[in-house]
Order: sequence, then C-alpha cells, then structure tokens
Amino acid sequence: MKVLVAGATGLIGKHLIPALQKKGHQIVVLTRNVLKAKLLIEEHVEFIEWNSEPTAELIKAIETADAIINLAGENLNAKTWSNSQKKIIIDSRINAVKKLSHAIMLASHKPKVFLQASATGYYGTECYTGVDESGAKGIGFLADVVEQWEKADDEVEKSGIRYILLRTGVVLEPNEGALTAMVMPFKLGVGGHLGKGDQYISWIHYQDEINAIVYLLENENLSGTFNLTAPNPVSMREFAKSLGKSHNRPSWFHIPAPFLKMVMGEKAKEMILSSTNALPKRLLESGFSFKFKTIDEAFQDLFK
Repeated sequence: MKVLVAGATGLIGKHLIPALQKKGHQIVVLTRNVLKAKLLIEEHVEFIEWNSEPTAELIKAIETADAIINLAGENLNAKTWSNSQKKIIIDSRINAVKKLSHAIMLASHKPKVFLQASATGYYGTECYTGVDESGAKGIGFLADVVEQWEKADDEVEKSGIRYILLRTGVVLEPNEGALTAMVMPFKLGVGGHLGKGDQYISWIHYQDEINAIVYLLENENLSGTFNLTAPNPVSMREFAKSLGKSHNRPSWFHIPAPFLKMVMGEKAKEMILSSTNALPKRLLESGFSFKFKTIDEAFQDLFK
C-alpha cells in the first residue's frame, strides 16, 4: 500500500516507518519541515511539505494513497503547561486533523483507510477500574483535549472510509519519551514511586504499539476505536518496582503528590498522579498477539 504518514518524526512515527517498509508499503511523509524530517528519518521515503491549507501536491498525494496515518500533535512533555502551551497542545491536534480531513474530502479519489492517533487520557484522571473502548469520557484537561481531537475528523468517519481511532497509553521506549526521565533516578540509586503509588499506568512496549498499528492498517475487517495498551496495566508502585528490578536497583524513594503539584502544577495531576486502567479488549478479541504482556517482560527487553 501507499501510506501517507503525518507526525512521522515523533517517537511512534520514527519506529513505524521502517516497520511499514519492511512489510513492503510505500511511505509518503507529510511534514511542516522537510529538511528537519530528512535528518530524523533515515529511511528512503517521499516527503511533502504541509503547513496549513491543502495544496495541489497534498491532494494529489492523497488521491494516489491507499491509507493515511495521522500521528501529529505537540509533545505533552515538551514544556510546562502554561495557558499558551495548553493552547498549542490543543491546536496542534485539532487543526492537523481538520486540515487533513478537509484535504481528504477535496480529493477525487479517497484512501481506503484512515488511522487517527488518540490517547487513553480520554478516560480521565480517576480511572482505577479496568475500562475497555466502550468506557465513558472522564474528567480533566487531557480528557477534554482527546474528546475534541476525536471529534475533529467526524467528516472522514462519516464519509465511508474505514476509520480507526488509536487510543494509545504510555509508550515505553528506552531512548525517548516518558521512560527516559523515569529511569534516571534508578540509575542514581534514588528510584521509587511518585505520589501515592496506587494510580494505574496503562503502558505499552513500543514494538507492540507499532505492531498493533500495522495490524490494524492491514486488516480490512477492523474499524472503530482501539485501546493500544498492554493487557496488564500496573500501579505506579508496581511500575517503579519492576523498573528498579530491571536495573538491579531498589525502589525505595517516594516523591509525595503535593511536591509534584507544586513543581509541575496541573501537568503533574494529569500525567503523573492520574490513574488510567485501560484494557485492549478489541485488539485481543480481534486476534492480535502482544509480544510483551507484563511490565517485567517489557523492561527486561528494553534494558537488556
């Protein structure tokens, strides 16, 4: 298939492109900065500059594409959540979806499938009981962002194109993302859990994340919302204990919630102290097989 990928320079995109190429797919990267994208993506792909309004080049690319995968969105960990940064987080997701959806609607020949990134933040900050894709929207800034994000491409979803929503949890990758900051204290011998430690983390090994996206892309009978999370979410305390074990270090240190809130503000409440217990029910029912089902298996592989 010819696959257009937006947001290809992020953590997921950089692993997804070689995986798609290995399966024989042709890749076209939609990017705001072609030069920067070429430096970050070493694989042989076609690049199209895409900033705002749909160009003739973009529409032509869509008309010859079989699939579109949209991963675009500001990194939640990039900066402190000031009001201006929160606006960037929202706009970077919603505007990208709306503009891409508009370009798809203008194309005379439309792709067969559209995969749209989303997040388990949809379920809110107080999700302690296991919830599958049928779960209700929770409360909080991220829940509101995700709701707007998912509604921004209603036009595509209603057009008859096979539509897949990727509600991804915390992606574990050893050199990038949330895990890089979390592992450093353990290397220094002062690792431990954050907050009370009873909050759930819906995690996924980056290889399973990539394999799941490719699986959903290639299986024509699958559509709708999918939780991209490992089948065994863990508490923050269990997560920290396993991370320490993978580095032969104890998990004894504890940073209390009030301190985290004082230093990080709303970001701490929404991303560190929040509890998300999301289960990949639809993926499992469809026959997808996870390579890393437990947190111990994931860390053993990531830090082998």
